[in-house]
Order: sequence, then C-alpha cells, then structure tokens
Amino acid sequence: MERREIERTPPVERTPDGRDSAKVEIIGTVERVDKIKNEIQLRTTEAKAIVIKYDPATLVYSREQQVGIGALHPRDLILVRVAKTSQGEQHADLIRLNDRKE
Repeated sequence: MERREIERTPPVERTPDGRDSAKVEIIGTVERVDKIKNEIQLRTTEAKAIVIKYDPATLVYSREQQVGIGALHPRDLILVRVAKTSQGEQHADLIRLNDRKE
C-alpha cells in the first residue's frame, strides 16, 4: 500500500453570506481598479498578476483611517486580506494602503 502525504489546511468555515472564513494576506501593487466589476488587479511581491474581488463592505484603511475604495490608485502598495469563495474567487474583506511618501 502506498503512503501519501495529506496536505493539511485549516478547517474552512462558511460566513453567513457563503464565503469561506479561512483568510490569507497578500501584498502587492495595484495595477488597476475596476469599479464596474468590483475587481482589483494586483501584482504580488512574487510578480504574479491576480484579480481580487471586493464589495461595498470591504474595509479600506490608510494610516489607520478608513477610506473608500476610491483611495486606491495604480502603483499603490497594498496589503489585502482575502478569503476564497466556493467558486474559487479571491474576495477582499480588508485592504491596507501603504503610506505614500510624497
């Protein structure tokens, strides 16, 4: 009999709206914010291009102050806390905008 290693992942719990509660944080640079599709195109620190969905309930912070999604601009460095939906999409529930040095 062949032994196989089982990948251990934290148990997934569902939130009331059906999203998974297991969350991860992703750091990357904003390439584009699509306010029609509610998507952020992000280039991660590993140079991967990913798309993260958001909704009006997504919290966006800059310098510990809550701001809207409109505060995000191309080339901004952000930290995004995401959960995967049952469809495999990454959905943001918290975004932290790195302080700009102007």
